[in-house]
Amino acid sequence: MKKYIFIVVTLMGLLMLQGCSKDSEVSYDDLPEKAKVFIANYFPSRDFVYVEKRKEGKSTIYEVVLDLNVLLQFNSSGDWYYIDCQSSALPTGVLPSSITEYINEHYPNYTFYKVDMRYGRYDVSATAGLILIFSSEGIFIAAQGG
Repeated sequence: MKKYIFIVVTLMGLLMLQGCSKDSEVSYDDLPEKAKVFIANYFPSRDFVYVEKRKEGKSTIYEVVLDLNVLLQFNSSGDWYYIDCQSSALPTGVLPSSITEYINEHYPNYTFYKVDMRYGRYDVSATAGLILIFSSEGIFIAAQGG
């Protein structure tokens, strides 16, 4: 009898944990409209692979994977905050013009493929391990690596 109760309690616990999962694959149509417009404007030739919706604390995060391993992350409003193109350059126009101008002037021979805005600034990654850090206003702060 104790063994039976243990098995039932264990199974119930596993079912409860599974039900508490905060990650779920959703349809492309479930993305906020602003995210869909962003993808259509900057990644029109990429094919959709999947969208995952998850909770991080009180925030809802949408993670989108496009073909060629392009990874995009959006907040619940559809604002992007992370782009990783891995095998190709960031699309023209994604970065503020002040950042693009700085990069073109000082780092013309690098391919910039990733941008991360999670820390209230732009961390822009390039080939050879170079990371350029810009303020949220697009003002250059520092270079790391490379």
